[in-house]
Amino acid sequence: MSKREMLLLALRGGQPPQIVWAPRFDWWHQYALQWGTLPAHLKGLEYYDIIRQLGATLWHRVYMMEGERPGVGRQEYQQSDSIYTVYETAVGKAWTRHQIASDSTRARFLKEHLIKSPEDLPVARYLIEAMQYSFTEEDYLSRQAAMGDDGQVVIIAPRAPFQQFVVVDAGVQNAFALLHDHPREVEALLELMAEKHLEAYRQIARLSMPVVEAGDNMDGSITSPELYRRYIIPFCQEVASILHRAGKLYGSHYDGRLRSLLPLLPETGLDYIEAATPSPWGDCSMEEIRFALRGQVAVWGGVPGPLLCEGTSEATVCEYVRRVLGSAKPWEGFVLGMADDMPANGDFALVEAISKLVQDYRLEEENVSVSHTGN
Repeated sequence: MSKREMLLLALRGGQPPQIVWAPRFDWWHQYALQWGTLPAHLKGLEYYDIIRQLGATLWHRVYMMEGERPGVGRQEYQQSDSIYTVYETAVGKAWTRHQIASDSTRARFLKEHLIKSPEDLPVARYLIEAMQYSFTEEDYLSRQAAMGDDGQVVIIAPRAPFQQFVVVDAGVQNAFALLHDHPREVEALLELMAEKHLEAYRQIARLSMPVVEAGDNMDGSITSPELYRRYIIPFCQEVASILHRAGKLYGSHYDGRLRSLLPLLPETGLDYIEAATPSPWGDCSMEEIRFALRGQVAVWGGVPGPLLCEGTSEATVCEYVRRVLGSAKPWEGFVLGMADDMPANGDFALVEAISKLVQDYRLEEENVSVSHTGN
C-alpha cells in the first residue's frame, strides 16, 4: 500500500497497516531558504525530497480559488511597517491594515480588520455580493504529479461564514460586539456569505481532487458550543452533503482549544480534523480527542509547533510524541502531523528525531505482532 493510499485510508477513518506520519514545515523551509539557514545536509534538496528522505508522507496545501470583484476598486500601499489595502465600492470605502513583523521573518499580521464598525457592514456586504469565484486545477495537478504515490495534495476551501467573520473580517472582540448590537445585519451578512461559500464548494465538487479542507482555525474558547450549534454545524452539514455526493473527503483546520466542541463535532459531517493540538498547548489530551471522535471523525495532528523550537531537547520531543502515539492506538482514523506548522526558528533535528521514533515504533509494533503470531 502506497503512502498516499495509507493517508487517504486513515482520513476516511480506516486503519492503515502502519503509522502515517505526514509532517508540515513549509513555513520553516521557506524561511531557511530565504535566510540561508538550511542545514547543510538538506541543501540542494527540493521540499518534497526532504520529506521523502524522512520516510514520511507528503502533503501540501493548495489555494486554488481565485476571486474577482468587478466594479470594486482596490488599492494597496505601504506606510512604515504597515500595508494598507483599501476597497472602494458604490456604497462606501473600507480597508485593512497588515503589520510587517520587525524580526527576520517579515511576516504579515492582520492588525485592522475590514469591519471596524456598523458603518462597514454595507461595504462588507457589497464585497461579498460582488465576489466571483473561479478555480483552476493546474497547480493541484502539477503538485500531485510531483508527489506521485508518496502523498496527497489538500485543497484549501472557504471557512464557515461565522469563522470568516470572527477570525478575518471583523476580529474577535468587534465581531461579538456587532453580533450583540446588530444581530439582524450580521446574520444577513452571514447568510449571504454562506450562499457564496456554498457556491464555491459546488464548483470544487466538480473538480478532480479527492481531499478538500476548510481553513476554519476552530477554537472552542472563541466559538462556544452554543455558537457552534447555531452557525457552524448547519453550514458544515451542507458542505459535507455537497462534497460527499462527489466522493470527496471533507476536513477542517482545528488548531485551537477543542474540549467544549468535541461532543458536537461528529454532527458536522466532517471526515477529519487537521492540526489537532493536544495539551498543554491545547486544552485536552490526544487520548481525550480520540475517545470523543473515534469511529466518527479522523484526527490529524498531535505534534505542536512550539515543541519543535530551538532549545527543546530530543528527549522531551520523543517522550511527548511517544505518549501521543500510545494514546492514539489503534491507528484507525489517525495521522501524526504538525499542529499546526513548524515555526521559523524550529530545529529540524527534532523533526528527524520524530521520524526515527516513528520508524522505531513501527518496528516495535511489527515485532510484537510477530511475537503474538508465534505464540
